[in-house]
Order: sequence, then C-alpha cells, then structure tokens
Amino acid sequence: MTALIDWLVSTFQAQPLHFALQVTGVIGSCVYVCGFFLVQSGRICGNGVLYPFMQMFAANCILASLTTAFNLAAVIVQVSFILIAAFGIWYRLTGRISARLERRVDDTRRRANRRQALRPDHIKGPAGRAVAPKLLVVTADATLGQEAYPECNKSHDNDAMSTMKLG
Repeated sequence: MTALIDWLVSTFQAQPLHFALQVTGVIGSCVYVCGFFLVQSGRICGNGVLYPFMQMFAANCILASLTTAFNLAAVIVQVSFILIAAFGIWYRLTGRISARLERRVDDTRRRANRRQALRPDHIKGPAGRAVAPKLLVVTADATLGQEAYPECNKSHDNDAMSTMKLG
C-alpha cells in the first residue's frame, strides 16, 4: 500500500497535469459503471434525462484524459457517446419522446380492448365454477410512458390507476 502511495506522490510531483487528467479519466470510468449499475438495478430509468447526462459527463472526463495518451479508437467512442447523449437529452427535453410514448400507450390500450372484446367475462374453471377474470392495471397518466416502460415505474399511485378486465 505504501508503494502505491509513493508512486502516486512521485507521479503527481513529476507531472501534475498528467496526473490530474488521469484521475479525471478514472472518475469518468466510475461514472460509466455507476450509471450502468443504477439502470440495471432499477434505481434510475434509462429513458430519463439523468442517464444521458451521466453518460455525457463520463465521456467528457475520459476524452479529457485521452489528451495525455491519445488513442484514436477511444476518442471515436467517446465522441460518439457525447453526440448520442446530446441527442437523447434534446429528444427528451423537446417532448418528442412524450408523443412517441403516448402513441405506444394508445396501442397498448387498443390491444387490451381488442383482447377484452374477444374473451368472455368469466372462464369456466374446475367443476364448472366461474373463475374471476385477470386484471390489467393501466395508468391513467401517460406523460412519461409508465405503461410503455413499466420497469421504470416502480412506485404506483392507486388514485391515478384505472383497472381493465381482461378475460
């Protein structure tokens, strides 16, 4: 451990800018990994604005660190991440994604209504007893596409929900 600390101190004293840019690159790598973990664990939604901001910040950090040790392939990847994240942020902030998700929600409702019309209200279970129909919970508010991306909507408000019967 002391050897690592000695190496860090000597590197910082010899080339402080190089050391600072390398630390910036490590921070960017940590932001990439943390962002991916947060999306996979359901803590943040990949369709929100936070995730593209995290990706853009991380790409800028790594791009800055590449000024000390240039690598063309890495620069291309980081610039691509910055451009795609900027597009994603613009797409979400201009409301274009809301219209797209509302269309997806309408399609989901239309399919559910079609299935409901094709199925009987009660299905005969064992011994001729009627079985209660299955219920599909449909969100009344489609502003951020909670129906289209249910994995991003962990908290459900019972007052804002409506229930549809599906046979």
